[in-house]
Amino acid sequence: MAKFLKVCLIEPRSVVAVYDEKPDYTDSEHHKIVAYNFDDSTEERKSLVVAADGSVTNKHTGKSKAEQQALNAVEAVDWVIDVEKTKLKKRINSRTVEKLEAIEWKTQRAKEQDYLAGTTDKSAAVAAEKKAIRDEGNAHEAGVDALTNLTDVQAYSNKPPTWGKNTEWTGITWENS
Repeated sequence: MAKFLKVCLIEPRSVVAVYDEKPDYTDSEHHKIVAYNFDDSTEERKSLVVAADGSVTNKHTGKSKAEQQALNAVEAVDWVIDVEKTKLKKRINSRTVEKLEAIEWKTQRAKEQDYLAGTTDKSAAVAAEKKAIRDEGNAHEAGVDALTNLTDVQAYSNKPPTWGKNTEWTGITWENS
């Protein structure tokens, strides 16, 4: 028996409501009413996928309702893991940028000293120091990418080794200290 679904057309697209009869509703650019043979006894609403045009399909066709619920639960956990990993990587990137900004004054000083000495030794040393900071950040991001379960993601520190308070960073001397 055909039912009517109110679908959201904005990402993340989803089924917002299910109606037995077509509601008195005017479609908009954000929401639309579509007819769909939805059977609540065999289909899980969270298994319904909404396309950009508003058409609806079941991503777990042929599975029992219990199987659909189990698959949706796994997908929900995977989604949370992805969100948490993205947050961790943003924090690591932010700390890397902070560390690079903290030694930016060294770049200018090294250029001046190299100019006066007629060499590039000091600039090369600062460049190597910056590369080490980037490599450390990349290594921590790779560690986040390797995580596969929510417990490990939640346990992973957002302040990896030597990334405590900026005044405690090893190898970084502050200009005014």
